[in-house]
Amino acid sequence: MFLFRRVHCWFAVFAVAGFGLQGLVSNTGALSVLFVDLPFPIPYINGRTFHVNVGIYWIFSGLISGILYYFTPISKKRSNYFTAAIFLLYSFGAMLIQGILALHFTVIREYLEGPVTLRAFLLIPLAMLSYYLLRSIGETVKEQGRIISLSIACGVVLLTAFYGTTVYYYTNPGLAEYQRFLTFHIGVESSAELISLGLTGLLLTRLAGIERTEVAFIIFGTICVAVLAMLTASAGYLIWPGNWLVAALAGIGFSMLHLLSAAAFFVLLIKAIQNGLVKKSDYRSVISLTLTASSLLYHIIGAALLGLFLAYPATHQYIKGTYIVSAHSHLALFGVFGFLALSVAVSVLLEFVSLSKNENRRCLGGILLLHGGMLTMAVGLILAGGLQAYLLRVLNVDMSLTDVVLRPYLFLRIGGGILYMLGSLLVAYTILKTVWQQREVVFGYGSSNQGSRNCLYKSYKKLLQKQNELIPVIQRITILQKIQAVLHKLAKR
Repeated sequence: MFLFRRVHCWFAVFAVAGFGLQGLVSNTGALSVLFVDLPFPIPYINGRTFHVNVGIYWIFSGLISGILYYFTPISKKRSNYFTAAIFLLYSFGAMLIQGILALHFTVIREYLEGPVTLRAFLLIPLAMLSYYLLRSIGETVKEQGRIISLSIACGVVLLTAFYGTTVYYYTNPGLAEYQRFLTFHIGVESSAELISLGLTGLLLTRLAGIERTEVAFIIFGTICVAVLAMLTASAGYLIWPGNWLVAALAGIGFSMLHLLSAAAFFVLLIKAIQNGLVKKSDYRSVISLTLTASSLLYHIIGAALLGLFLAYPATHQYIKGTYIVSAHSHLALFGVFGFLALSVAVSVLLEFVSLSKNENRRCLGGILLLHGGMLTMAVGLILAGGLQAYLLRVLNVDMSLTDVVLRPYLFLRIGGGILYMLGSLLVAYTILKTVWQQREVVFGYGSSNQGSRNCLYKSYKKLLQKQNELIPVIQRITILQKIQAVLHKLAKR
């Protein structure tokens, strides 16, 4: 039976399951590129769209689970049913789109391959989520702080607004290109960044004991720099077409400052670990903060530094459309937002769950495999992209011959994909198995069990109080017994 008490846990389960599925199907596209004659049931273009969209939906599900858990801790029955409706509509729409993509229906638009009617349908749960957050913003500000709460709420509202623009498609190539730039490079990326900043700050304050004022200062500075970067990027794209180099360099400069936020969060987390604020016995915090640190690390090396290398005009003209862009997209989407969404989902699901040492080791081993897979894929794609740019843009070699030369480097990408798949399956299996075994604790109790649980807590509390009261009495009795024994020995003498 569907339980409405802890709906955010259902989003987290949806995210972990999608994470395992995405790791399982991630190698199909790479294998079909290298082995064209193999009888794959799904064509490459459809398999690629399925892989990308699965990644987007499970990542966003993980972020929503954290938003509902950390951002709006309201226990009213009406709110529980409202969030349950959001989950049912969102999961139904996402799975229906995935099924249609798997059946070879696509409109050949990157990230927007699903039918227009279903994309419009997904606006309903997004609008409901925005309304829910705005309605509870007052209570959340008191609990989580103004900057963190506004960062998450603004991110969700902006994401809903910009996602709404994707429902309509301009047939004019110029307008369609500007819409794509404005929607993805300005709107969606900025909204996701606002949400990820707030959730990262909440994870660090809740699990690592970092001061909220430090986190709020970093988030506020990052938002200011991000706004400047967006303005200069828009100016370079539209307003100053003759002096676009100046605007591009200005945008790169602001983006470099934007990089400092991830570095600052990473340094704060390392200091918290060194100061002993994270207990090694708290497996939930260890796993979640390891994933958070992974997200921050890929934010620095994969999204920011590699993204700046791609955006620099002198290099952009050579490496655009190469495998280097694919490396950047994998490190940014799955490295930054994927690890963060998984960290949030683990933190939500394991709140009341006790893990064994073996389960903790399996999770950490899976994370290690994920890192090995991501880095191996990135190295293979960067090497292949660099050689691809040199052969195509410098030596003007034919495309078919270039593909033959690049084939050995793409085996690295497949090897990395296999490592990533093993890691994702290991982590997803461990988490989902643990959640299933302790499902009553994870998803909350029904009304009949809630009273007995409260009585048990009260009895346990009284027992602890009695124990604390009896400790001094026991100590006094022990001292009297020792004195009596000494007097008895003296009397015998």
